[in-house]
Parts: sequence; structure tokens; C-alpha cells
Amino acid sequence: MILNHTVDIIVGLVVGAILLAIIIYLIVIYKNNPCGGCAHAKQCKSAKKMSKALLVIDMQEACVGKNHAEFFKYDSDIITKVNEEIKANENVIYIRNLMKKNLINKLAPVQIFDGDKGAELAEDLLKKGNAVFDKYKGDAFSNPQLLEHLQENSIDTVEVVGVDGGGCVALTALGAIENGFKVIVNTKATGTMFEKKKDKYFQMLEKKGATFIG
Repeated sequence: MILNHTVDIIVGLVVGAILLAIIIYLIVIYKNNPCGGCAHAKQCKSAKKMSKALLVIDMQEACVGKNHAEFFKYDSDIITKVNEEIKANENVIYIRNLMKKNLINKLAPVQIFDGDKGAELAEDLLKKGNAVFDKYKGDAFSNPQLLEHLQENSIDTVEVVGVDGGGCVALTALGAIENGFKVIVNTKATGTMFEKKKDKYFQMLEKKGATFIG
């Protein structure tokens, strides 16, 4: 009887030690990742504070710099207007438009190749942070790294500024909507050379729920 009682005590101590170890393990896991082990991980994730990012589109030397290409004819105060928006926003992302170095592009009247002076962000453009993404198409979301960056930083709304309202600004705004983001089009800080295209794209954006300010 004494032996059986002793065995029961030992078994009880072992079981208690195991349970204590499990509880300590779960506490540590929960502290490090409160959503990872719970049944409501999706709700926890959605509860994160979301924020807005300003996408500064194609504000490069070749497009709006002091020695910009003759092809581009934007208002002289476009950089000033965009800088005002950069100052007013915490999360700023710069988008550069580049051309691939092929025979056709080398014969083009305007050339913006990576490494060229014209590809750099305009000298007078206010620089905030180091988030810069390159694209070879009109829609900045053609670069998957942009989407990844926005998701990693809990961004759910993007405001677009820059050039051109009838091109890359509008196409990026449409791309943002397609990827599930709320979109704000800042017309005050958007330069446009292609008015007819801008009107067409803006109508599309309005129908898709974009907000216009400026």
C-alpha cells in the first residue's frame, strides 16, 4: 500500500510538472505572437491599426527637373505642390518610371534608363524616407514589391500625386483599387499633359470609388 501510494505521488508530480511546462510554453508563445496560436488570428490581424501612404509618381529629373526633356511640359510649380503634400504625410513612397535598354527605346525621343541622371528623383523634390520603387509600366503595382511593402506596413489607403494624370498617376490609382486599397487622387498635386486621357481615367476611378481632393 505504501509503495502504491508513493507511485501515485510520483505520477502526480510528473503530470503536474508536464502541465506546468505546457502552460509556461503557451504563455511565452502568446506573448511573442498573440495572434499566431489563437482561433481568432484573422480578427487579430484585421485589428491592426491601418494607415495611409502617399505615392509620389514619376517626379524625376527627365520629367519635371530643371533640365527636363523638352517633351514634358508641366506647370513650373508642380514640384512645389507635390512637396507640400510630402510635408503633410508621414508615409511617403516614391515611384520611378524606367525604360528597358532595348533598340526601340534607345531610338525613342525621351530616354529614361536606370543609372542616368534623368532617372533620378528631381533635385528639388523633398525626400522623406527611403521607400523608392521602380516600374517599367504605367501602373506602379506592376512591381510586386510595392504591394508587399504596403501590406507589411499595414497600409490600406493610398493617395496619388505626381505625373501624369492622364497616364501613370491614374493607372497606378486603378491598380491600387484592383489590389483592394482605398484611393485618394490629389488633383492639385497632379500634373497633366494628356487631358482627354485624364478625363477618361478619372471617370473610371470615380465609378470605382476613388476620392478626389484638391
